[in-house]
Amino acid sequence: MTQPFRQSTPSIFVVTSPFQALCAFNAIKAFEITDYRFYLALIEDIRNEQLFTLFQQQGIAYEVVNIENLTRSDRLQFLLPHFSRYKRLFIGDARNISQYFIGLSKVSNGGCMVYLDDGNDNIFLLKGYQPKVGKRVQLFQSLFAWACKLRGINNHNNIYTVYGDIPNPAFHIRQNDFQQVAHQQNHGDLRNVFFIGTNYDRFCEPGNLPLDGVMHNLETTFKALQEQYGDRHTVYYIPHGRDTHDLPKTLCKKYNVQYVRPKVTVELFLANLGYQPFYVLGYTSTALYNIKLLFPQTRIENVVFNVEASNDFIKQIEVVTDYYEHHGIKTIYAEEK
Repeated sequence: MTQPFRQSTPSIFVVTSPFQALCAFNAIKAFEITDYRFYLALIEDIRNEQLFTLFQQQGIAYEVVNIENLTRSDRLQFLLPHFSRYKRLFIGDARNISQYFIGLSKVSNGGCMVYLDDGNDNIFLLKGYQPKVGKRVQLFQSLFAWACKLRGINNHNNIYTVYGDIPNPAFHIRQNDFQQVAHQQNHGDLRNVFFIGTNYDRFCEPGNLPLDGVMHNLETTFKALQEQYGDRHTVYYIPHGRDTHDLPKTLCKKYNVQYVRPKVTVELFLANLGYQPFYVLGYTSTALYNIKLLFPQTRIENVVFNVEASNDFIKQIEVVTDYYEHHGIKTIYAEEK
């Protein structure tokens, strides 16, 4: 079997999001990979344009695979033997079964598989929590493991992650230092305030939060930020790549907050501003931790809600919040409506 973190191994990458792509680009540099192929496993998504822009800026070729068009035959190719020079597979999202369908059909027998980061879910995973999945997903997970064993593919929980300081003997961990992004930052003066939005559809329902309550908090926050910092800093709101709600934009106009939807990830957007952010806050966004890595002097705060409920999503927020606190990201509790 191929060793997962060996230098210069020809590699396959399967990604679905801009952050996964950033992690992949860092892996190319870190492991000195010159022979690689990228597959973008996509559905119709407003965030796809960010992904295409990233690849265009990097000058990296890719092939788009429309997940919705995968046939039954396509989905079963991973079971068949395959031999090629590509001995390593990087999976962008360990929970996305479509990425396995695509990636395992491309990587060679005797190869290996490495997981990248997809948001802050890997904090939850490395802390020892296993989210509940349906029977269909369990079935495919078993089939993927069986196929790897049959084809001699090393899939022993190899992970290349920015959260590499979390000890977990069940994983073979290599730290992602994020230097591919960090080297682009400018060590200028501290300036301006940035609120990082979330994907409210995926945040409110599993978080047992009413959308109007979250929007009330956002409005209260905008008002407070302008009152406290508006005379000497510009206040910006950066929406999540997948968010399509209009109310945040309306609130921005009401409180003179600059609404900016970057063509690239928020990390790259901030890294290319020519100065360091003075203050960044958001709703347990993955970007908060990444921005802390890029700008250690920036004041960063994580806004959380008191919720009288319990499920995997809410537990994950708690686990991630604790991790953030240990890395200098302060927790502030949202004002209730």
